Amino acid sequence: MSSQPPHSQKPQKVDPSLDPNRELPPDADVEEHFINFWKKQGPGIILFFVILGVGLIGFQTWNYLQERGAEKLKEQYREVLAQDDPAALLSFADGHADKELGGMAYLQVAHREFEKQDFTQALGHYQAAIKGLGEDDVFAQRARLGAAVSQLRLGDDQAGMAGLEDLSFDPNALDSLRAEAAYYLAGERWQANNIAGARQMLLLIQQLPEATMWERAAQSMLNELPKEDQQSGQATTDVTAEIVPNETES
Repeated sequence: MSSQPPHSQKPQKVDPSLDPNRELPPDADVEEHFINFWKKQGPGIILFFVILGVGLIGFQTWNYLQERGAEKLKEQYREVLAQDDPAALLSFADGHADKELGGMAYLQVAHREFEKQDFTQALGHYQAAIKGLGEDDVFAQRARLGAAVSQLRLGDDQAGMAGLEDLSFDPNALDSLRAEAAYYLAGERWQANNIAGARQMLLLIQQLPEATMWERAAQSMLNELPKEDQQSGQATTDVTAEIVPNETES
């Protein structure tokens, strides 16, 4: 996966001669702070998204097969998985698009495409997975996350950020997935110079009881955020403010 920030097409103001491990100068702007943070954290974040997505599906597929689906269809799915052939997996998904196992197959296909940075195909198959699985399914929640990140990678900021926000504030979603979505959204808002909005999402993560590793990641980003919103010059350290969705991005 690429180690560039989510919107690599945007101009970067950082002098390439700067040591990424070196402290930024006192007058560094918001984008310089973000680029410096991403150089240190970005590769691990993106790699984790792929590993977690593929690993989660592989680890839980057996349990999923045990609990759901007709026996004949489950056996067909096992045979397709054993082939380890993306084309066969996609063919199975297309043939059972309205069933949960078809949705599972689409999700696996989408993750492989995301890993190859084929975000257009990945987006379509994440969306197909959601339809097959049903939006309340835990795997559909991961498909929603994958779809939103794919949209961001394709330059559709409005749709991608809206998808991340919807998942972040979805009380029916797993805390770990809500936290992951909120973390990515915080990075997007930071890069857009919306420091208050970024801090809002990081504080949300810290309120989720089962945010797991994302709570530590959120604290790390909080430590790197500029102390003031450089657009307004006003301090943004009020952690008691009510955390609600940002209507301007929905």
